[in-house]
Amino acid sequence: MGDLADDDVENSSPEKKNDKLTEEKRKQEILRKRQTDGYFQGQKVKKEKKKKHIFARKATYLPKADKLRISTMVQEEYRQYPTNYRDLGYGCIINFICYICNIYMQGFSKLMKYCGDICGKLEDKYTSANVGYGMMILSNTLYLVPTLFIKCNPHIDFSLAVMSRGILSIIFISQMAHVKRQELTDFPNSDIKLLVYRAFLTAISQLYFFFALGKLPLSINMVISNTGPIFVFIMSVFFFNGQMHTKDVVGILIAICGVFCVVNPKLVESLLGFGKQNQVQDPSQEVKKEFHYAEGPERLLYICIFLVIYVGWAYGILIVKQLKKANTFAMNFFVSIAFFLVGAFTILFRPSTIFDLSFWDVMALIFIVGLFSFGSQYTFITSTFLNHNHGPLTMLGYLSVVKSYIIQVIFFNEVPSITEIAGSVLVLLGVAKIVIN
Repeated sequence: MGDLADDDVENSSPEKKNDKLTEEKRKQEILRKRQTDGYFQGQKVKKEKKKKHIFARKATYLPKADKLRISTMVQEEYRQYPTNYRDLGYGCIINFICYICNIYMQGFSKLMKYCGDICGKLEDKYTSANVGYGMMILSNTLYLVPTLFIKCNPHIDFSLAVMSRGILSIIFISQMAHVKRQELTDFPNSDIKLLVYRAFLTAISQLYFFFALGKLPLSINMVISNTGPIFVFIMSVFFFNGQMHTKDVVGILIAICGVFCVVNPKLVESLLGFGKQNQVQDPSQEVKKEFHYAEGPERLLYICIFLVIYVGWAYGILIVKQLKKANTFAMNFFVSIAFFLVGAFTILFRPSTIFDLSFWDVMALIFIVGLFSFGSQYTFITSTFLNHNHGPLTMLGYLSVVKSYIIQVIFFNEVPSITEIAGSVLVLLGVAKIVIN
């Protein structure tokens, strides 16, 4: 009997060795996947023998939001879904629906892995910081697509656009959180309250941005929406014990002068004495204008409301500092729900004619407004993970202002005045003075 027992141990030892090798390979693959997702900021594991020690050290290096997104070492980063048909005991229809859902979720999981691998390869070749800059540029470009669509199709109501963005974002973020094993609601009550406040402040700013596209030129919308970093800095000083230096005060004053030039260029021109030379205009130019914007006190009112709403948006950004356990998936999930609720609530006060849409209008709301907006949102988040130098990263957001001026001139035949362009440059310089050390 003893000889037989010894033989069994010897015969089973190769299997145990194979199991150990398989487990080691699986752990290395998990570590590689996490690295390619950008959670380690592009730092490579050079020595495989010390992978556990290096993993622990890098986990402590990561910021709070990144730590919460990383699972334990012995668990797969991406959830796996069974793709074989199984009898769950609920009837053939329910079984078939679950089978189709599992196939879809498994494909979605593979898509996330593929995107993570692409991001990792780009980080290896161009460094994480440069990939972060590229993601920010891509985010601005994607956001211009739904913006232009809503502006060029005034029959599509802004409330429907916000609601469609919220619906698609809820679907995708909930799927991503499930695949990545992330919680969306299991947080302390204090975090839930802050997430709700931040979500509705962000949703209201998005609603008003889409609304203002029909009342103000595209460039003015972009300039004012990009004044957010100024308000973030000012509120951080007054409410979160931030520090303000002389260069920051100079930057704020320059930016305020720029906003004033954009808001009321005619008044600035009259004060400076060079606006009286361009009083005669070509009558045919008025006919060529495609959009009719608010003028005079009405325009000033819309812009003032715009600025006040973006002060609230800035406060929503600062709320993130007070969160204890909530992760980025939860933040964006709550924002998506707020998009849907704010859009649905606004529909109650809109005329019933807003629902007179064709099939292609509905498809455009889903795939152009919803999908491109979500893509912009996700690439923006990715850029902040990959690049922690947020000063230059913020300035890349002003490429949307440059693009808006180009689009205005080429497609809308709206040539901005020199004062408006100068005001945009002043805002850019003021923000650069604040955010770049």
